[in-house]
Amino acid sequence: MITLQVRNNINNRGSAYIPDVSVFTGAIIPNPNWIASDSLCLTTGEPWFPFRIIKKSEIVSSSIPIEYTPLKSNSNVFMARGTKGNQYTITRQGTQWSCTCVGFGFRKDCKHINAAKKLLDKSP
Repeated sequence: MITLQVRNNINNRGSAYIPDVSVFTGAIIPNPNWIASDSLCLTTGEPWFPFRIIKKSEIVSSSIPIEYTPLKSNSNVFMARGTKGNQYTITRQGTQWSCTCVGFGFRKDCKHINAAKKLLDKSP
């Protein structure tokens, strides 16, 4: 278990008092794929709210030293030019692929994604 003091980013100049920091206690768990690496996840102990997301830059102090090791990314972003000259963005997050083209919107697959997969297969 770790206790973190986190800077409050609520800037309320009204009559209510809002403390400068909030104190949270829990265990640090691995971030799901959809959470940026500049944040960490801390358990809450509540089944309806299993963890909170805390930006690392907002941490003021901690009960134990925290060492951050950047993890190897499992995402890629590619740019592709279509046959009519339009430019599309292809994104891979883990095993999920997406493309900004119209075809992907209908079929959830497209030639741009297939080309990006072939490109990844050829890379060392």
